[in-house]
Amino acid sequence: MNAIRRVRHLQILRALLLATTATLASANLHAVEPRDPGASRAERMDRELSAIMARAALPGLAVVVVDGQRVTYQRALGVTEIRQNQPVTVHTRFKIGSISKPISALAIGLLVQDRKLGWEDRLVAHIPELAHANPRVARLTITQLLSHTTELNLDLLEPLLWPQPNTFHTSDLIAGLAALSERDMSAEAFRYSNVNYALVGELVRRASGRSYGKFVEQRIFKPLGMNCAVGGFDRSAPGGLAQPHLIKFGVAEAIRRDQGIVNEGLDAAAGGIRCDIRAMAKWLRFQLNPRDSRLAVDGAVWDALHTALASPRLAFDASARPLVIERYGRGIQIVSDATGLRFDHYGGVAGSMAYFAVYPGRNAGFALLMNASAASARTELIDQLHAWMANQPAPAAPRLPDTGTTVAGVGTLLPTRPPLDAAAEQSLLGHYRDPWFGEMRICKTSGRTEITSMRSPRFVGDVVQTAKSPIAVLWRDPAIDSDAVIRTQSSRDGKIERFVLDPLDVSDFDFSAMRFTRVGECEANN
Repeated sequence: MNAIRRVRHLQILRALLLATTATLASANLHAVEPRDPGASRAERMDRELSAIMARAALPGLAVVVVDGQRVTYQRALGVTEIRQNQPVTVHTRFKIGSISKPISALAIGLLVQDRKLGWEDRLVAHIPELAHANPRVARLTITQLLSHTTELNLDLLEPLLWPQPNTFHTSDLIAGLAALSERDMSAEAFRYSNVNYALVGELVRRASGRSYGKFVEQRIFKPLGMNCAVGGFDRSAPGGLAQPHLIKFGVAEAIRRDQGIVNEGLDAAAGGIRCDIRAMAKWLRFQLNPRDSRLAVDGAVWDALHTALASPRLAFDASARPLVIERYGRGIQIVSDATGLRFDHYGGVAGSMAYFAVYPGRNAGFALLMNASAASARTELIDQLHAWMANQPAPAAPRLPDTGTTVAGVGTLLPTRPPLDAAAEQSLLGHYRDPWFGEMRICKTSGRTEITSMRSPRFVGDVVQTAKSPIAVLWRDPAIDSDAVIRTQSSRDGKIERFVLDPLDVSDFDFSAMRFTRVGECEANN
């Protein structure tokens, strides 16, 4: 069976490389010999991991390398939360972010295998409300969602997914889709979207009759023996939960700490899964040899998941020779470069990062979990692990520490933050509602003018005057990576009737599709 799969992978590689196969093949690195002096290599990797952690001020991480069905290297380092004594262990669950997407795509594949879904089914066949909400979205197929080839910018609705926890549900997502205009939605052929996978999660729920979390637990995690969960678990569970951190000025700071029970949210299928490093080892082994697992997947479904669909993205060297060819399949990235053909995916949510890669030609792979947003450190760690796979020195990496996500109000607005003048403040104070995001209140609280979402409690900030905008919002959650400008659109009797929010800088949070209309006044005691 392995020989058959390797033939299939080589066919994919030939399709990806086209006329450049010979160029890349000549640069391929040799696979690691199974009898390499593992102990000395492990010691070198231990030193590199410790050095990177110290340089980047990482609180904790876990890594694993597999060769076939054998774990050849595994480490869990640091702590689950800075200034706490709980160490990261092989049982500590990390947020895996968008590595949830290949798992969600596999869930769809199992439902295709069960004949409850079809790859080319239109969304409206399973979510009929979309026909009235947004016909353009209703016509999309499941494959278009999984491969990010919708030609739509649905991430305008991403504030429904994050930050968690919030109280948004699929009905709110459908209301948001109804509110989007053609101008809002139009995008390029490939547009990576977390909202696509929120819809995938709803497809899983409707087709299976179970919540997304229950389905992946029963059909994927249990058969594979993976210690992963989506929701309904307690922070105090054995092994603990790695808490997210930002790195600010070379110091790690915990953010968005879990409070007691962690429930399944609208983000589940896009980036809401948590796993320990042993689970990632089992995921790698499954990707390399699916027939050796207890999870039965049809060959046709497996091939569909690992077939490139999105147009290739190329990177070239100075001689115009291709260095990297990337394409996206159904929930997984397919990459060809000097190290060979691999299937991989990155993961990142506020304060956490992850990555996995499998090399079918070598029958080997690795995974990395981190409880901090530190992109350059993740890149350096990935380079070290790729070097381990190739049994060659890692490339030189920059030694600058990560500054992490921009701290709200730092680097975007001038440090002086005077309060609103009395007239502007009185005209703005009130309760406002957007058709899909719900209610926002701008009221006086403890002497400060504060904006607060009633559905997403981490969306809270101070309303101030700045040099860049007459009225701006400084979000208090440092992981909301851009402050916002309030643009008023109409007024009556000295009161603002409508406003929109625009991000001040390029941001993962795009508020521009929200349209807030006054619906009430602040209470007298505010």
